[in-house]
Amino acid sequence: MFALFTLWLPELFPTAQRSFGAGFAFSLGRILGAVGPTLVGGIVVITGSYPWAISAVSVIYLLGLPAIFMAPETAGKTLPA
Repeated sequence: MFALFTLWLPELFPTAQRSFGAGFAFSLGRILGAVGPTLVGGIVVITGSYPWAISAVSVIYLLGLPAIFMAPETAGKTLPA
């Protein structure tokens, strides 16, 4: 699934900002990916429950789900120069 991001993500940015926008999005994902396990560990220390901690952190996906519907569809369209 993530391999498709290299095809879909750059189309969301104008040509002059394409590499910056895609690079920023990928790097932000890496930072958040590093914060996730640390956050799970902290919640486990507080609550003492791995399942509860993982469930709490997975709520981020529910918060991001509406963003999918706000993204523009670029299939078959000429990209801005």
